[in-house]
Amino acid sequence: ANNLTFATAIGSGAVVNNSNYVVLGRPADAVRIPGFLDVKGNTYLKDLVASNGDFSGRIVLDLLGAAGSTDLCWNIIKQIATCSSSLRYKTNVNPFLGGLDVVRRLRPITFNWKDGGTRDIGFAAEEVNEIEPLLSTHNAQGEIEGVKYKQITTVLVNAVKEQQQLIEQQQQQLQQKHQRIEKLETRLAALEAVVRKIGPGFTAPGELRNHRTRSVLRSRAPGRQPTRRLDRLVPAFITSTEYISSGSAWW
Repeated sequence: ANNLTFATAIGSGAVVNNSNYVVLGRPADAVRIPGFLDVKGNTYLKDLVASNGDFSGRIVLDLLGAAGSTDLCWNIIKQIATCSSSLRYKTNVNPFLGGLDVVRRLRPITFNWKDGGTRDIGFAAEEVNEIEPLLSTHNAQGEIEGVKYKQITTVLVNAVKEQQQLIEQQQQQLQQKHQRIEKLETRLAALEAVVRKIGPGFTAPGELRNHRTRSVLRSRAPGRQPTRRLDRLVPAFITSTEYISSGSAWW
């Protein structure tokens, strides 16, 4: 191409069409760099899959872009790809039931990275693997390598559901107890009201214990008539077998 500046084409049949570009070989060629590739400035990797881009060594990035919102993952054929969760890519789908039983056994730790000494928090991958193997990763040699931190949210969802179920059960039990207490208070109030209306010869249930001795002495006084049975005067629905009489004394 004409009128280009700082344009370089390297290799048989290589063509450069833009200024400030270096083209290595043809689109169908495989370019292999056996040593180190040190790039100063921005690097654009376009359509690695279609063009069969193959990096067998390590890729070291000193600088990253800012304000990204897309997660990147390494797929099974060692391609860098967007992280997916669609059912289009899944098979053998079943419910995961681990929840509080897993959370209780996880041991959060603090530590320093051996490379650089940075202080950090997290989990020990070996311990996580013993608790739930699905939450750990392995390297090419089969060694335990890392923790699937994002997948832990699945466990937390189940744990929250279990706790919520326990909370609802406890709330239901408390409500039932409150209802029983209200019924007992209603019965007690009705019983005390009936006892007070019967006459001065009777003592309200709330006062029975305080006047027990005095009642016994009165019942044994010469010429005193036995006290009428309270359970014959009070309706059955507010009486109880614990309110019985012995002679004329209420216990």
